[in-house]
Amino acid sequence: MLEPELITPMTALTIDASGRLTYMGQDGCRRVILGDPDLLERLLQHQQIKDEQ
Repeated sequence: MLEPELITPMTALTIDASGRLTYMGQDGCRRVILGDPDLLERLLQHQQIKDEQ
């Protein structure tokens, strides 16, 4: 089995126009970390609740 290639992120995490969490790798390709906009929204809401406590 091949080892996955490690890619160093070159930009901060960004939420794109489609609501996906992405970053730009050292190879110039944008990578999607989280492609489910609804899940991302729930995670952000959860973090906001934790920050308010």
